[in-house]
Amino acid sequence: MASTLSRSWLPALSLLACGTVAQAAPPSDWKAKDGYYFRLESDGNVGCYSPDGVNCTWGKPVEPARTLTCGARHKAIWGDTGYVHQDHWCNVVYATFFAKWTDYRILGHDFMLSKNPEGDTMCLSKDGRLCASTSEAPRQNDWKEVRPVVCGPSSQAKGVAPGTRTRRTGAGPAKSLHAA
Repeated sequence: MASTLSRSWLPALSLLACGTVAQAAPPSDWKAKDGYYFRLESDGNVGCYSPDGVNCTWGKPVEPARTLTCGARHKAIWGDTGYVHQDHWCNVVYATFFAKWTDYRILGHDFMLSKNPEGDTMCLSKDGRLCASTSEAPRQNDWKEVRPVVCGPSSQAKGVAPGTRTRRTGAGPAKSLHAA
C-alpha cells in the first residue's frame, strides 16, 4: 500500500521540484509569401491563413486567425500531411522561413541539412533537385524561397533510391553522395 501511495505522489513531487509543466510555445509571427501568410503553429507544423480552415487565403490575417495546418489536420482534409510532396507549400514554406539549417562541412559534406516536421531530412536547395553548396547558403536570405530536396516519402514517390542524393560541387556537375 505504501509503495502505491508513493508512486501516486511522484507526479506532484516532480512538479514541485521542477516547477510547472512547460507550456506549448505560441504560434510564430506571420510570414508573407506571394500575398499569402504563414506561421509555425504551436505543434511545430506550418499553417497558412485560412478563414475557412480548409483553403489558404490570400491577404493579411484577421485576428483571431484560423489556419490550415500541415500534418494531421491537412491529412484529415486533403488526404495527406502535405509534407509527402516535395514541392508542396508545407515543405517550401517550412524550409524558407522556419527550418534550422545545419552546416555539414565538418563531416566532409558541402551542404546544409535540416528536418521537416515529419522528421524527413532535407537539404537546402533552390530548385528541389540539387542540394546547394554551403558556400551558397549565406545567400539563402536573398532567395525568394527554398525548394528543399526532401529524403523520405516525397523522394521515394519520385523514384529516387533511398540514400542517393546529388549535390553541386563548385561550378561543376552534380555528384552522387553515395557512389555505387
